[in-house]
Amino acid sequence: MGLHRLTLVLLSLLVCLSGCAVAVIRTQRHTECVALGLLPEILSGISAEYGWLRDDTVLVVGLAALLILAVAVAVRCWRRRDAVTRSLKVATVAMPCDNDPEDNWARIIEKADAVLTAHPDVELLVFGEMLLGHFNPGGDPEGFRAMARPLTEPTLSPLIELVREHGAYISVGLPERAGDVLHNSQVLLNPQGEIQAIHRKWNLKPDEAAAGYTPGARPVTVTEINGVKTGIIICSDAASPRVMWELMRSRPDLIVQSLVDDRDEGWFVATFNARMYDAWFVTANRFGDQGGWYWNGHLVISDPKGKLQATSLDQEQVLVHELTFVEDRCRLQRWLRILRVRTPLLWHLLRNWKLAKSYL
Repeated sequence: MGLHRLTLVLLSLLVCLSGCAVAVIRTQRHTECVALGLLPEILSGISAEYGWLRDDTVLVVGLAALLILAVAVAVRCWRRRDAVTRSLKVATVAMPCDNDPEDNWARIIEKADAVLTAHPDVELLVFGEMLLGHFNPGGDPEGFRAMARPLTEPTLSPLIELVREHGAYISVGLPERAGDVLHNSQVLLNPQGEIQAIHRKWNLKPDEAAAGYTPGARPVTVTEINGVKTGIIICSDAASPRVMWELMRSRPDLIVQSLVDDRDEGWFVATFNARMYDAWFVTANRFGDQGGWYWNGHLVISDPKGKLQATSLDQEQVLVHELTFVEDRCRLQRWLRILRVRTPLLWHLLRNWKLAKSYL
């Protein structure tokens, strides 16, 4: 009879563990917690049925069951580690501009056509911030206001024709006049020639506000580009705690940031952003000497593991890179990666505390 009882106990545990393992494999995101919560109840029921089963035996068997369950989840995650299900070919630009809005607009169209012709497989082309003129709101506020344009189809028609011709998304930073309100905006056109999204800068610099520009209504604009959840921000937006929180809360797969920026010493900011958001991070910028001010055109494309995949500095440049994404990632794998990627952030900030302080 003792052997019979032991056989029943082992069969019960086997059925329990098999069901838990199958459930974990089929429903990655929530079943781990459900299975772990049910195991003690199942084991207690077995103990009540077979009173001879001692408490320490229940503990040992329970720990063994938890170990087997953890191994099942880990194996499933390991097998899915390279399961790339989507990709997005991205190009990002650092280009010069002068103080003539019409010349700059023509230069944007020419550059976009050249990049998409040279790289016909590019799905998203990104340009920098406020590319219709010099970025000097403090020194020339009147000129900074005058270059603003309505972001409507008639205004954007040359770019709309271009995206339809090449079948690509284009994101470009332009000064926007919406009635009597001025915005520092980043417009996204889709391959159908539609205005899919407009992000209006949330965290304006003091000189921009003094020149009459108004912050946008949303800290982050979230949209979808060929199935990829994308967050759009502009330059100093990234320094806002509200924007940082919204990026972490919304969990985009890709973050696009347009810049007018002349420094990132030792890639300090790029490394911080790469390790912060568990997402691909793509920046676009301007390059050259404009009105006595030199913009170094730094660009970066970084992956969710915190690695800078492509960079450029001190030159007019186009970076092209294929971003890869894993759909329905295992929760355990994701949190282990986030832990590994974010742990060095504290050391990165402490080691570069003077640089960090200069950005506050």
